[in-house]
Amino acid sequence: MITSAFKTFSSSLVAGASYTPDGSAGKGYCMGGTDGTYRTTVNSMAFATEVSAVTGYSITDAVSGAAGVNSSTTGYRIAGRGTGVGHSDGTGVDKIIFASEFIASISSYLSTGTTFSAGTNSSSAGYSMGGDLTSTRVSAVTFSNNTTTTNAATLPGGIARAAGVNSTTNGYTVAGSSGSSVNYIFKMAFSNLAMSWLSATASVARSYPTGVNSSTRGYAIGGTDSIPQNITTVDGIQFSNDSAFTASTALATSMSAGAGVNSANRGYTMGSTYNSSVPSSWTSIRGFVFSTESNFITTASLSQGRSGGAGCQSGGYI
Repeated sequence: MITSAFKTFSSSLVAGASYTPDGSAGKGYCMGGTDGTYRTTVNSMAFATEVSAVTGYSITDAVSGAAGVNSSTTGYRIAGRGTGVGHSDGTGVDKIIFASEFIASISSYLSTGTTFSAGTNSSSAGYSMGGDLTSTRVSAVTFSNNTTTTNAATLPGGIARAAGVNSTTNGYTVAGSSGSSVNYIFKMAFSNLAMSWLSATASVARSYPTGVNSSTRGYAIGGTDSIPQNITTVDGIQFSNDSAFTASTALATSMSAGAGVNSANRGYTMGSTYNSSVPSSWTSIRGFVFSTESNFITTASLSQGRSGGAGCQSGGYI
């Protein structure tokens, strides 16, 4: 679906209400993605001004469906599907140094080609959770030495195309696909990598939701349901008790497969697929205000309309 012919739309959507830029420190990054052609482009958006730009460096592989994770100083693009034979799933990992925005591949690769995995991170490591069609594999990138490993512990069930969100202590996959769209929520404890299948579920089974998180809640924004059609629902998980909820304000327009980034105050979806039946990509960057759970369209936009980018951020909540 993601690699079908695309039509690109500019960010002509109008926000439903007036807003002012976030004002927070740091930037969000959308790495790669596809508009029918796999891209190496990296766009940034400054949280303080909500102004976007193309960085001076590109990722080393043209891919879509990569996982994005970050420490406080560096971001990572983990694997993804690229332009190899049969649109092969990659094993490469790129690192962006936030201070200079320099990007280079690290020497340590994943053991197995992976795409459409969910990215989560603690303060010391980033994780690629699931992926492919129904993988239970979890791979890790250790931030201190840029090495990759495959965790001995695996997810409770196979999952791909899920939203990845995290607190300081746990990572979560929300919804996704396991052959068909599902509403599962899986949890991984960063302290011991123990896995659990939560009793809480997303309100709608769907794949390709975009994941963002505040310090207290994680959100799965939009996605593609089982019909398939894109949806406007925003579901969330409360970190304090692992309960699920649905935000009271839905998206003004349905979307899926955006790159999720967040500041301390807001989450953002960078790019997206507009039409799940005849895939078409937006340049729009949408904002989601954590304090009110309202959403809007920023005036910033990507340089190319694309979906499936990997999101990471500096200066925001981890």
